[in-house]
Amino acid sequence: MNVSLFEWVGFSLGKGEFGMAHVPKRRTRIVSISLFVILTILTPFVLFLFRGIERSAGNASRDPHEGRSIMTETDWDDYIWPTNASKTRSSSFAEFRKTHFHAGIDISTNMRTGYAVYASRAGWVRSITFQPGGYGWIITLRHPDGYSTCYAHLKGFPKHIEDAYYAKLAEIGRSFGYAEWTGKEIPVEKGEVIAYTGSTGAGPPHLHFEIRDIASNPVNPELGRRLRLPDSLPPTFVQVCWMPLSAKSLVNGQPRPLILDAVHSADGYRIAAVPVLSGPVGLLVRAYDRSPSAQDLPTPYRMVLSIDGRQFFESRFDRIQDTHLWHIRIDRDHWLMKAAKGEFRKLYRERGNSLCVYDDRGGWDGIVSDLSCEPGIHSAVVEAYDVSGNRAAVHFVFSLASSQKPSIETGKDIVSVVVPDVRNVSRVVLSKRGKGGGWEETATWAGKEIRSKLGCSTGGSGESWKVDVKDAAKHSLAVAYASSARSAKPPEVSLVRTMHFDEVVYDFRSSFPFDALPEVVLEQGAERRSAEVFWLEPTHVRAVLQTWPSFAGEAAMTMKAVSGGHPVSARDRFTAFHVTPETGGSARSSDGACIVSFGKGDVYRPMLISVSRVEGEEKTWYYGEPSDVPIAGKALIQIRSAGDATRCFIRAVHPFVSLRYDREMTGRKDMVGGRFGRLLGKYAVVEDGDGPEIAATASREGIALRIRDTASGVDLSRISVSVDGRILPLEYSETKGVFILPRKFLRSSQGETAFVEAFDMMGNRTRRSIVLR
Repeated sequence: MNVSLFEWVGFSLGKGEFGMAHVPKRRTRIVSISLFVILTILTPFVLFLFRGIERSAGNASRDPHEGRSIMTETDWDDYIWPTNASKTRSSSFAEFRKTHFHAGIDISTNMRTGYAVYASRAGWVRSITFQPGGYGWIITLRHPDGYSTCYAHLKGFPKHIEDAYYAKLAEIGRSFGYAEWTGKEIPVEKGEVIAYTGSTGAGPPHLHFEIRDIASNPVNPELGRRLRLPDSLPPTFVQVCWMPLSAKSLVNGQPRPLILDAVHSADGYRIAAVPVLSGPVGLLVRAYDRSPSAQDLPTPYRMVLSIDGRQFFESRFDRIQDTHLWHIRIDRDHWLMKAAKGEFRKLYRERGNSLCVYDDRGGWDGIVSDLSCEPGIHSAVVEAYDVSGNRAAVHFVFSLASSQKPSIETGKDIVSVVVPDVRNVSRVVLSKRGKGGGWEETATWAGKEIRSKLGCSTGGSGESWKVDVKDAAKHSLAVAYASSARSAKPPEVSLVRTMHFDEVVYDFRSSFPFDALPEVVLEQGAERRSAEVFWLEPTHVRAVLQTWPSFAGEAAMTMKAVSGGHPVSARDRFTAFHVTPETGGSARSSDGACIVSFGKGDVYRPMLISVSRVEGEEKTWYYGEPSDVPIAGKALIQIRSAGDATRCFIRAVHPFVSLRYDREMTGRKDMVGGRFGRLLGKYAVVEDGDGPEIAATASREGIALRIRDTASGVDLSRISVSVDGRILPLEYSETKGVFILPRKFLRSSQGETAFVEAFDMMGNRTRRSIVLR
């Protein structure tokens, strides 16, 4: 049956076959036409309204991370909150730790223990182990898509998991340590209790929760909707810092970082000062993220730097490569933290930084210089986002000077200024030192009059002059000094040497103004290089000497100058070795007994390494320097041993790390080796040919075993207690530092002899028998 549109409208509103059969035909047609016209007119508006409502609802619920490739690797909606302790976060993902990025989130347990820990997803138990001073008791689950979840600082486990753990240890002949299951022997359901919260390892009572991808890289748990706590508060900006990135970079004319406060305003945050940058210079930000469901104040999840409306750099903490977890001090500025200035996050990627958290668009790595920006005034904004998408922004302006510096030559009665780029120069100012010590302007040349050289008489002897080349914003592009003043006796000259990666930097200070820039030369073997020297003050100059790949061994520096009319000089000798990310390299002590070696990729960028010997009360220590520059890999430390090298290992003390030890075969019978990362430190050979000490005492809990080794330390994965070949499990008390053989495992073994076997980290063994009572 064919039905016209008019008839369909009538049917939809009436009764009977077509609903309007009892209405006269003419009236029916009029009503139908009227309804058709009304619907034709209103339908687009109704559809627009509903689409708008749908779009608004979608925006309200849409995940800020939707569409990113990381979201397709695992089903984030399959994860649930892993405990009933609280819904409060106490530490966030990628939060700063002294030696590493925080690999997960911490959940508050209100300073109590014993809360249930749930499997965040269905899967299988992968491993259980204990790490003193770190994770404490930790259980790891493996899930069907290859991802893993980790739960740490635990107090204990349900009986069926505990029994499986003890059975696995017995299977491998251990009473304590690491147990792993490669198959599906211990399945767990989502929401099943797999452990109980505790306070083992580092920190007060809390639950540490991690998610790791197929390659075991930590992934931000808060990417999952159900693992992200409610948050409507935007991040907070505190300060920004402009950091000179080379020995020749300047901020407001000084080779030092400049920290500026962020002031809250109607449209976010603003910084009033307009610094002058002479690049390359990097921007760092001190900001934190607030949340009503969190006790911590971490740096924001995502930060974006834009300059003149163009996105310049972005960092986003979705995941961190597992092998880069301890590269924290190349993302957060190490030197500002060392100077107690706070935790600043870099919005630039330094050479050699391979962290995967950056999006450096345009290929400029976020570094501000006249290679990435035109000289002149620029506006910039840094946007900070939390993981829920809340946003805050800080706005500021900076002036960038050209790297094509005007050169200034001064003589007794003449000043010559050569300007390579007239477009960036507004004027040249000549000033004379006044009686009060300040500078009095005596002459000015406009930028448009500058051609190649400007000559002017400095006006006789006994005076000091300053030449200042300024840009359009009246900021200094270059400064030079000249002096015809004379001192009665030769001035005293002091020097300070610093290593700036692969540059040797000398600061020379004279008790009287220098007449002109000194001549500084560096010699090593047949190589002879001149330094780039520039003024900081009339009595203070800086020389930058660039080293070369074959730089190795002792070098000599010579400085010659005139100060107060008198010839002055300074000399220095030092020993250093050039290493690079591409080829590595090595450095050795002057006595040849210690060698510090780097492989490919072990350093972030070319740098100079030196090794010095210092005699201690009990042993000889060797210092690797610089000790405050983060390194990318692990340096191989080799030290000649006076005794039996097979009984020795290397002990290391780092500036931010406790005692560490390692042993590696070096190919030489008289050398001991070990690998150490993060930072260079001091190293010594320690001999250890004895196994751990074992002492047994009765306690209320059972039999307490105190196993100690003051040299290389106890190997916790190689402790066993056996009775007639049957392995008995041990518990560990961190507060007492003892292993406990619980009474519940002794009831069937009363009066029998147990054999306790323990190894140290050198492989030395101790075996002792005890009678079980």
